[in-house]
Amino acid sequence: MHWIRNFLRILSFTLCYCLSFLVAAHATSGGDTPRYAVTGELQSIEEGRIAQIDGKRYLLDQSVLVVDSNDRPTLLQQLKMPVHILFEYSHQQQSDKIIAPVIVYIKETKEARRAQGTVQ
Repeated sequence: MHWIRNFLRILSFTLCYCLSFLVAAHATSGGDTPRYAVTGELQSIEEGRIAQIDGKRYLLDQSVLVVDSNDRPTLLQQLKMPVHILFEYSHQQQSDKIIAPVIVYIKETKEARRAQGTVQ
């Protein structure tokens, strides 16, 4: 019985994760805007909407999906910085003349947990 409960829990999490990822991707894609997957070290969050990664600044999308190293959705503020991450961004038009890189997905990597000594 215990394995059934675990299976259902994993299944429900996977469905929620996929649904939220698709919603975030659809909301930010705006058609055929290319997305780029990159790794780096998240050093800080400025003003709650600007991420400093490897010395570069990226805007955070309003519906950015943040996942910890165990593939569980989490809050950006719960990541211990600096932290090694995999992130996806796209270039979005902010005004008539400004196009900025906007992060739509952040995943904490296992390397981050190893560096902090908390890998299980």
